[in-house]
Amino acid sequence: MRERLIALSLAMALLVLGGCAQSTGPLWTPDSPRNGAQQPVDPTYGTPIPGYPQINGA
Repeated sequence: MRERLIALSLAMALLVLGGCAQSTGPLWTPDSPRNGAQQPVDPTYGTPIPGYPQINGA
């Protein structure tokens, strides 16, 4: 009985954490929303996406 409970709890944890995986491709594509400097931005917050090269030479 105890093994079943452990297996069930592990399966539930995997199901819950499976929803955390990124289900889409990369964060920016040619059709991504962009700011005035033509950097791709987050569609919800409008902030530049991390990892995209800086345009100010920093």
